[in-house]
Amino acid sequence: SKMTGNNVDDEIALFQRYALAVFWFQTTDAEIVEESLGMTVENPRDIAWNNADGWMTSKGLCLWYGVTCHPHQSYGVKYDGDFHVAMLNLTSNNIHGVLPGELFTAFLKMTVLDLHQNELAGTLGRELA
Repeated sequence: SKMTGNNVDDEIALFQRYALAVFWFQTTDAEIVEESLGMTVENPRDIAWNNADGWMTSKGLCLWYGVTCHPHQSYGVKYDGDFHVAMLNLTSNNIHGVLPGELFTAFLKMTVLDLHQNELAGTLGRELA
């Protein structure tokens, strides 16, 4: 069947939720962080995000800390759902690791990505160029 309207939005939202989950696990799992940054994580608390409110919960990603969605035509900006991410701002959040490629391909309508003052390595996806 042909994908239209809400079905497309649901598919996009699911991919965005997946991309954020990959980002979360890639930057909070001690073994992955050690391998990607070439460092030793003595205590998992050392790489815990300062604020992870809502992340990896059943809440809609629009309520996750640092995530701002485009206004939803029915519900506005802040609602417990998944919609197109407009901004991801996780400045100074003690994030360690390498950004996954999904972070650059899932957010077609994202206008702001602010991750400065964290411990990140690697290259930005060319999708941002």
